[in-house]
Amino acid sequence: KPVIITGSLIPFADVYNDARRNLIVSVLYAARFDIPEVCIFFNNQLLRGNRASKVDTFGLSAFASPNFPPLGTLGTDLSLRQDLLLSPPKRRFRVFTKFDENVAVLRLTPGFSDTVVRNLLQPPLRGIVLEMYGVGNAPARRQGLMDVLAEAVKRGVVIVVISQCSRGFVNLSTYANGLALRDHIGVVSGADMTPEAAATKLGYLLARGLANDEIRTLLHTNIRGELSPSQST
Repeated sequence: KPVIITGSLIPFADVYNDARRNLIVSVLYAARFDIPEVCIFFNNQLLRGNRASKVDTFGLSAFASPNFPPLGTLGTDLSLRQDLLLSPPKRRFRVFTKFDENVAVLRLTPGFSDTVVRNLLQPPLRGIVLEMYGVGNAPARRQGLMDVLAEAVKRGVVIVVISQCSRGFVNLSTYANGLALRDHIGVVSGADMTPEAAATKLGYLLARGLANDEIRTLLHTNIRGELSPSQST
C-alpha cells in the first residue's frame, strides 16, 4: 500500500493555504496508483521519502529531492513515473521497530578541533555520518583527524561519509586522502544519500545485530531506493 506523508506551510484554518490541496492530492495518489513506497507530497511534487530533504522554512516547495527525480507531478492531472518506482514487495508488509540511537551526524567545518571529534566518537557511540567536503574530501594535512577516525574504526565504530553538497555524490577514489579514508581506515562511502537517509539507515543496520563488515557492505548497497547504485564507490 502507498504511504504518502504530507503537510503544509500555511494552517488549514487560513482562507488561503496549501494544506487542503496537499491533503487532497495525497489521497488521490494513494487511491489511484499502486505505489509500493513511502513518499512525500508537497507543492505539486511526489517525492521518494528516503530521497527527500527539507530545504525551505517558508517557501511552499519545502522539500526537494536533489539526487533523484520526482516520482510524480501535479499539473492539470496527476502524473506518475512508473519507471522510477520500486518493484512490488514479494512478502507481506513488516515494520522493523528496533533502531540504534547511538548514532550521530557531524558536519566538518573549517577550523574544527580533532579533540572534539575524538570526544564525540567515544562510547556509547556506535556509528557516525560524516559530512565531508565535495566528493568526500577531508583536510589533507590533518593527520590528527585521520588518527582519530582510525582509532574509532578499530573500536568498532562504523563511519559513513556523505557530501556536504546537496547535489552530487561521494567518490572516495577521486583524491588520495579519500582513498586513505576508504582503504586504510575503513570508512564507507554513502554515495548520494541524504543526511537523513544515511543516519536512519545506519541506525537501522546497527540495530539488526549484524557484523560490522556486513553493515559496511549494506551501507553502500541500494536497499530501498535510498542511493544510486552506480554512485556507491
